Amino acid sequence: MPGKALTPYKGDLIKSTMPYYLTIAVMISILVAITYFFLSALVTGSVGSATSYGLVLGILTWLYITPLTTCFLYIYMYKHLHDRNYGLVETAFSRAIIVLNRLPVYKASYIPGLLSNLGLARLAQGHYQSAESLFRDALSQAEGLSARSRSKRWLASLCVLYNNLAVACLRLGNYVEADLLLERGMKLLENEKNQRYRFYLAPLQLAASVVHSELGELPAAEEHLHKAQEVLRQTPRPSSISPSARLLDVQCDIQQALIHARRGDFAKADPICDHILQQESALFSTMSLKSFKLLATEYMNHQGYDRSEALLESAYAIARDHPFHPDSQELLSCFEKQLQLTDRQSEVKDMRSWLRPVLIETKTDTQT
Repeated sequence: MPGKALTPYKGDLIKSTMPYYLTIAVMISILVAITYFFLSALVTGSVGSATSYGLVLGILTWLYITPLTTCFLYIYMYKHLHDRNYGLVETAFSRAIIVLNRLPVYKASYIPGLLSNLGLARLAQGHYQSAESLFRDALSQAEGLSARSRSKRWLASLCVLYNNLAVACLRLGNYVEADLLLERGMKLLENEKNQRYRFYLAPLQLAASVVHSELGELPAAEEHLHKAQEVLRQTPRPSSISPSARLLDVQCDIQQALIHARRGDFAKADPICDHILQQESALFSTMSLKSFKLLATEYMNHQGYDRSEALLESAYAIARDHPFHPDSQELLSCFEKQLQLTDRQSEVKDMRSWLRPVLIETKTDTQT
């Protein structure tokens, strides 16, 4: 059977997970080598060597359990985020955190990242309050570790956490705190000495653009968007977040089209919208549903029904697999309006039937 060609997005996934595979290989190789020497010393009766190797093996096991677990989890996460199977990601991370917290192993510097990714899985499912709580916990721990270590290596993690918590606040309508968090993240990185981490300004600037757009402050929204786009154009992208970087490009396009549409400048919005619709569906997630709905609404208000329907259909393909997500319900109402405005009221009932098969499947799985 011929192999299936990799899409660019899958190619990014392989590139992103490769460092984790290499880390796993190195750590396991070291453990296997030390274990071999330890067993050899036991067999030959060399008590001193066996004691030394046993001590080294114990220390390495104490150090390696959490990073090995983290690497496996990140590989698992990348795969299932690509499949939009957020429930599996949530289950894996929540169980891993519970187990690691019970084990007498080193874990302090890894727990904030695990909590953050668990929060992302909750955020993608529309559980905004629990996601916010997880991000706050992760940020509090990361700030404490950063203050104690006084190391710049925490800058990227802190900025990611400021961004994630700000997005959760934005989804909950807490625009003031979201803006303050984003400003704190940007101030950390705008120092000239921190150019190594400049790429992380892009998501912060993009989120700030969304905040100001939601508040109706379009000039400020556009200014932040242009800064995000400038960072994406000029800054090398960390290989470990290649898929996220491509998603940022598309989200910037959506935000740009939305700003033009809200200004009534559809001559500029149209080509950007067409470009968005040509992108592979794997680049979009449940976090894209609201953006698609907002842009589609602008086109409906402008009577640009062809583009609004194309946008809604793209979002509908995601929403159908996540019927209980709050944005899916709003999208359904928006699609109903589209059908009514285009004199297709008879299709509303058929469109709403998409929820019933999902509920039946869920009930059957539960009974099984």
